[in-house]
Amino acid sequence: METDLRTNAAAVDIQPAVSWAAVAAGAVGTAALSLLLVAFGAGLGFSAISPWSDTGVLIWH
Repeated sequence: METDLRTNAAAVDIQPAVSWAAVAAGAVGTAALSLLLVAFGAGLGFSAISPWSDTGVLIWH
């Protein structure tokens, strides 16, 4: 019961294990989302402070 596996090996279409297009798209998407969140956080921070004294967000005690 010996079979020759070399004859069937040519019929197998070998696909790469990693889709590099998906990896690149994920990296671009992640970078865009990170930039958006950093800009949003900076905007919140700059709106909470003021370079002038006695201005900015008022905190009532």
